[in-house]
Amino acid sequence: MNNILRKNHNQLFGFLLILVSIIIYIIFTVEIPFNTVLIKAVQNALHVPAFGILAILILLITKIYSGNNIQNQIHYLIAFFLTFVIGILLELSQILGPRNADILDLVRDLIGISSFLVFYATFIDKKLKFEHKWTFITNKSTSIIMIVLFIIGISPIAVWSIAQIHRNSIFPQISNFASIWDTMYWKGNKTNFLIVPNPKNWINNTSKNVLKISFLPFIYPTIEFIEPVPDWNEYKYFSLEIYSDLNEEKSITIRIDDKSHKGDFNDRDRKSTRLNSSHTDITRMP
Repeated sequence: MNNILRKNHNQLFGFLLILVSIIIYIIFTVEIPFNTVLIKAVQNALHVPAFGILAILILLITKIYSGNNIQNQIHYLIAFFLTFVIGILLELSQILGPRNADILDLVRDLIGISSFLVFYATFIDKKLKFEHKWTFITNKSTSIIMIVLFIIGISPIAVWSIAQIHRNSIFPQISNFASIWDTMYWKGNKTNFLIVPNPKNWINNTSKNVLKISFLPFIYPTIEFIEPVPDWNEYKYFSLEIYSDLNEEKSITIRIDDKSHKGDFNDRDRKSTRLNSSHTDITRMP
């Protein structure tokens, strides 16, 4: 009987090691294609469940390997720190490789590791007995906090999905500034922007809200709308209405990059215009 149990343990141990190896290989090498903000949000949020599952597998491996030779809390500490070290090594490899490292990924790793270990300790590990100073791990309040953190960690998927649905629903308008979801696709460099009510002096503008842009002192301050609906084939031109409340004339350049744009200066579809005080400019680009 003991030989059978030992054999089963060895088989389970080997199976768990294979699973851990597969997950580590995936998180170090696999990158989801189609590099959009929504896909990036999905890829970042997947750190939470991926490292949570990895932590549980490492926990089970330590339990099988060491048995009752060490205290319960030590199993959990080993699983926590080994998984977090893997997360650190992942970010270091991204610094040296083509992918971008992000300190927030380590935060997502910690959320996944902590929430999954607390969930396992509270609801699954029936034989678990912590020393008194460690019982906070299975406290209901701790479990609720971990659940909230888990939801926060994966919430960008829902947020960017809603933003994309809104973006698609108002097309062919790029933005109508009627919702906070509009601002998620705007990105500024040395620029402040805010959705405000339509200025009274802006004649013939029927929009309820507009985007107020303040360019800071800089050589080329910019504001960019990232990832508009990509297919414009059914439309003849792009139209942009601009109102200036400055006391002096200013020059502004509008630029559109298509999908095949590689950053070359001569491959830019752009148009420059000069804005006078209290002047509305309707710029059209074919």
